[in-house]
Amino acid sequence: MLHNFHCVDCKQDKTHDSGPVCGGVGYADTNDGKVCYACCAKRDTVQMSTAQTFTLYFVNTAQGWRVQNWPGTLSFVAYGVTSERKPGKVRRYSFWFTDSNGQRWEGRNNGNNQIARCRRVRQRRYQTV
Repeated sequence: MLHNFHCVDCKQDKTHDSGPVCGGVGYADTNDGKVCYACCAKRDTVQMSTAQTFTLYFVNTAQGWRVQNWPGTLSFVAYGVTSERKPGKVRRYSFWFTDSNGQRWEGRNNGNNQIARCRRVRQRRYQTV
């Protein structure tokens, strides 16, 4: 199914083919209007540059563990991935990643989902990236 829309950020008319079964519509609805997935990545990058916490998605891909935004247009390699499961509890993953600005983040994923709750790691004076 084809979806036509106008991106309010890049000011371009876009067409997205979601395929025969199902899929996304190719845009995010915001208070400003529709924003294409590429512009979603730019918005998320700007928001992450000032945020102390951010919600992303923790995904196991063919290239390994990744942390990404909802459409997958902003993606970072997760490293130091550990998992633990205590009796009667859900599996919890802990991981680290470095964003496009060189800032280190710590993230956690709890349970049977991909939601990653991430927090910015304070840069120490003696720490190098």
